[in-house]
Amino acid sequence: MEINEKNKKLYEDAFVSDGTYSVCNSWKPSIDERCIEDFISDDDEKWVPATPLGYRDYKVSRLEGINNILSQSSCACKFTYEESHDIKRNDNLFKQYDMINIDDTDYVVSGDDEEKFFIINKDGNSFYINYLVE
Repeated sequence: MEINEKNKKLYEDAFVSDGTYSVCNSWKPSIDERCIEDFISDDDEKWVPATPLGYRDYKVSRLEGINNILSQSSCACKFTYEESHDIKRNDNLFKQYDMINIDDTDYVVSGDDEEKFFIINKDGNSFYINYLVE
């Protein structure tokens, strides 16, 4: 999947280094949690992506990054609820980090595979939509 570089930068800018650990300055977060290998347990005993020392809490930064995209980007596509469940597989239909709109609700495209694509809403909840298979 191609990447919307402008929106990727908006997302990455939410992950702020405190300058203490310079090794972290080369670390870049992925919006696609399937790519993240290290997870830790949070206070509610839920598994969340780990970040290197020197970065804010992943969930806080992730929500800010998603909201940066939602507030500063224009929609790549608009769909009705019915249309969103009838999307044929088409390479480059969406880019990772694109904003799309389904029935007046904005989502950020976080990744895709051969059968489905993944989207995130402003609350950080992840969903997937199956491509129509012919």
